[in-house]
Amino acid sequence: MIIARPGRQLTAKIDQIMFAILPWIITLQSKIDETCSYGEFITIIEGWLWELTENNLQKIRQYITENISPDITNELREKLANENISIDAMYEFNNALNRANRGLVQNVKTVESWFKRNGVIASKPFDLDIAAQIASKALLLDVDLDNKKNTVLKGFTLSSFVDIFYILYENSISKSGLEKANLEISHSANLDNNVLTIIYENSCLPYESAEIENHKIREFKDSYGNEEIMMQRIHSEGGTGFAKIWKILQKDLSCFHTMNFGFTERNSFEVVLNIKNNGLINYENTTD
Repeated sequence: MIIARPGRQLTAKIDQIMFAILPWIITLQSKIDETCSYGEFITIIEGWLWELTENNLQKIRQYITENISPDITNELREKLANENISIDAMYEFNNALNRANRGLVQNVKTVESWFKRNGVIASKPFDLDIAAQIASKALLLDVDLDNKKNTVLKGFTLSSFVDIFYILYENSISKSGLEKANLEISHSANLDNNVLTIIYENSCLPYESAEIENHKIREFKDSYGNEEIMMQRIHSEGGTGFAKIWKILQKDLSCFHTMNFGFTERNSFEVVLNIKNNGLINYENTTD
């Protein structure tokens, strides 16, 4: 087997790239150690990539500002000033150039705006079904959340609830035994006595009995909420998604909650999440 070696130009280019990102790698090394969980690792890498992206976008905006001058018509004005042109014609021509300049200024600003990162306004309240839509579209699923009281959450919780729905959807896809096209998902949300209840159910490949299937996952059911076990599962490769839901609610949002899950006699898997409100709900927009 013959392995082609990279040419000198390619090698030099690779060295140049490595030299450019070396400071970033050193910064990453200072933030990541053996105690870093997979989720924390992803968050750090994502932040690093956004920082690189913003740095590059800033350079592009600066280049546009410094090199695309809206006053490029000055040379044309100077040349025509030496020509034998009537005053009226020159007046009309200058007006046209001024209009063109104003349009060019606006167009340059528009082009510059293309290279600005659009951020999500974290403080803006959102309907709970928005989080479900974001997560389902990411997995190319067509599902609707029955948001019974039009529950509205505070903006800082958006990414957390998107992650929760994403984990539920991904669990259905990977564990149901069905092709995605044949997977049926139904879920609802209801707010009662300051407790947000999410009931989630997905169809499964037919099984012999719910009792047998639930016995297989008895350890996961009984240990849910045990912090030591939850953290071990989060840090393990391919750790269970339900442990990640526990961390989101218990650690990230500081919410007391219960999660009951298991197989039903309907050849389906059901999850019931009861989340005690701890500053999550925007009652001004939630229907009583």
